[in-house]
Amino acid sequence: MLRARSFRLRIAALSTLLSGLVLAAFGVWAWSMVSRSAMERIDTTLRDMAQQHLSFPRDPDHWASVDQSLQYVFGEENDVLLKVVDSQGHVLHQSAAWPEGLTDAQLPAPGPMGPQPPDRPTFDPLWHGLRNGMGPPMGPPPGQGPPWGERGLRRGGRGPNPERPQPPPDAGNMPFPPNVDRNGPPFPPPRPLALRQPVIQMVGFGGNAWQMGVFGNPDVTLYVGIGLKAHAAEIARVRMAFAVAFPAALLCIALGSWLLAGRALRPVRELTRTITQVSAKGLGQRVSPDDRAVEFQELLLVFNAMMERLERSFTQAMRFSADAAHELKTPLTILQGELEQALQRAAPEQEKTLTRLLEEVQRLKSIVQKLLLLATADAGQITLHRAPTDLSAMLEGIVEDMTILAPKLDIQSKIQEGVTGSADGDLLRQAVQNLAMNAVKHTPDGGKIRVFLRVQEANICCTVQNSGDIPPGDRAKVFERFYRIDASRTRAGDAAGNGEGTGLGLSLAREIARAHCGDVTLDNTAPGVVSFTLYLPA
Repeated sequence: MLRARSFRLRIAALSTLLSGLVLAAFGVWAWSMVSRSAMERIDTTLRDMAQQHLSFPRDPDHWASVDQSLQYVFGEENDVLLKVVDSQGHVLHQSAAWPEGLTDAQLPAPGPMGPQPPDRPTFDPLWHGLRNGMGPPMGPPPGQGPPWGERGLRRGGRGPNPERPQPPPDAGNMPFPPNVDRNGPPFPPPRPLALRQPVIQMVGFGGNAWQMGVFGNPDVTLYVGIGLKAHAAEIARVRMAFAVAFPAALLCIALGSWLLAGRALRPVRELTRTITQVSAKGLGQRVSPDDRAVEFQELLLVFNAMMERLERSFTQAMRFSADAAHELKTPLTILQGELEQALQRAAPEQEKTLTRLLEEVQRLKSIVQKLLLLATADAGQITLHRAPTDLSAMLEGIVEDMTILAPKLDIQSKIQEGVTGSADGDLLRQAVQNLAMNAVKHTPDGGKIRVFLRVQEANICCTVQNSGDIPPGDRAKVFERFYRIDASRTRAGDAAGNGEGTGLGLSLAREIARAHCGDVTLDNTAPGVVSFTLYLPA
């Protein structure tokens, strides 16, 4: 038999699994995006730097300051390499940290030369204050000489030439393009240089990874490398943060899924509690579907309809049993009286027949009385007349009767003295007698019967054991009404007809015990021994 699994646990597990897969996919995507963004940031910085420093001719000494600028931009935690080679293959500048053995053959090949950029205008807008076409020009139109001479200021003068147009107030803060003399007219700006197509790729050397960019113009070629140790450390921190956050997030998701699943299954638990309360006393139990979820309303409606049919059928069956038993009781009593009178007047040859008929009538009357009592128990209407009852004396009397009825059996008892309880004496006697008669009927000649009475753990326990065995398939059915074990396992009837049962004794004994807030159970014993125990609260 497969072990039952919790539906709530399955919902929580599936929700956690699905959420975990989503979180894992999101983590992989976020990790790739962070890594890609960091690499793109490095590549963009390299391209901007190259375009800024390669657009115009530079002096060889200029590249040392570029090396320092790269260290400042990328930070001391990053290894920065710079190598500048002119068009003749001579190294103009090389970083002190350039790895030994890293040759040009191991570096990416320079890209092709790009198109020639357009020339700048003769008069630079930054100098003349055009500001994207706004403001008056500070100099004369092209082709005309300046009105203030070649140098723009009077020789030996301390102030501006009054004949020279004055610059705007913020002209002193404006940057000066290359080849501009502050004290004279601007020289024509240098011609922009064509740039090579940038080539950026990862290079491994000496156990380290470098993001190497190759840039250039017709004059020089730049090899710029950025060490990826800091980048790898940053990615490792992101990965570690996700590795720490992922289990915590899964735990929160699992807890939340468990709570939400429990809340979603609350109508099922209420339905279970209602079904548990359903008994002979509570067939009128119903579950209101008004404030339930739509998915459960149909289930609750079907359950309520089933309970109505069950209650109606049970009431009809119970009423029929009670009415039939009550109606049969009177004619059986009359028939018993007539047979007793006929037996007194009968001839000797008729006494045997009348005696057998009288025994059958008494047996039928006993069955009717048991059916009537069971119908009353089913309706939950057994009336108990409780009184202090000496259970020890009651059980001793029953054992004496068993000894008289079954002289061929070995019957012994171990009864604790002074055991009393509040019970209906007549009903309790009938329950114990049913257990005793069941043992007598199913014990073969020469077998043993043991009767015990003791107080154990606030319970009064009456145990009846006998020699014999119950097949495993019959153990779950022994308390069913009218169920009887194979006749081959039953003793032959004695003079009182005790060898043949009706299949009502055990079920009636259990109903009487439950009416006293107790129970009757079939004990687990060694093979060859059958044991029933009646429990009553002490």
